[in-house]
Amino acid sequence: MIAIDAMQSVNYVSAMSHVNYKWFSDKITAKGLTQRAVAKHLGVDASTLSLLLHGKRRMRVEQAAEIARLLSVPVGDVMRNSGADMRGIRQEGAPTFHAVPLVGWVDENRNVEIDFDQKGPAFEVEGDVPPTAICIQHRTAGTAADPMDGWIEVIMPPREPNPEDMLDRHCVVKLSTGETLLRTVRRGYRDGHFKLMGLNLPPIHDAEISWYSPVILVKPL
Repeated sequence: MIAIDAMQSVNYVSAMSHVNYKWFSDKITAKGLTQRAVAKHLGVDASTLSLLLHGKRRMRVEQAAEIARLLSVPVGDVMRNSGADMRGIRQEGAPTFHAVPLVGWVDENRNVEIDFDQKGPAFEVEGDVPPTAICIQHRTAGTAADPMDGWIEVIMPPREPNPEDMLDRHCVVKLSTGETLLRTVRRGYRDGHFKLMGLNLPPIHDAEISWYSPVILVKPL
């Protein structure tokens, strides 16, 4: 389980200093790839990938999933070797679990089907989760996003757009055009408009957001 602090902008899986560079280097070589090829697949330059693999820049959850798919290894292995704490969030004493109701799902293109009034089965989530938290599930089996199939994204209820809170955060967003998407929100070129980013997806420019639900925690299957 990957925790995302309520004030943190984007969900990351790795600490800044505990990446197992040799593991990544060996796996890349074993697949007959170069780091430059991996970087191109992730949509970053070679120097950025080098920073990720040396623990000098934090790896995002989606990047970990793409690396797992490219190297044909479990996502959990990538996360562990990138420094992610796989034990979950623990308070003092025994761990605390919360039942978080399912309200929707995500497809391989990060399109979201969601109904806040129709709560489905609850998922047990360990950690300090707000009682109003809800979740959506990745349903991506057999697609390019297969490594994330079954993953849970714990989100907060929808909020009015607030640039100070949602910029550079991974969120579920409802657009004025009707689509609901899972994206990272960036500043747009005009007031009240935003740029929406998704790994290996084309950016959406000058989007108008009707509401947003920030992601606070990601739980792998």
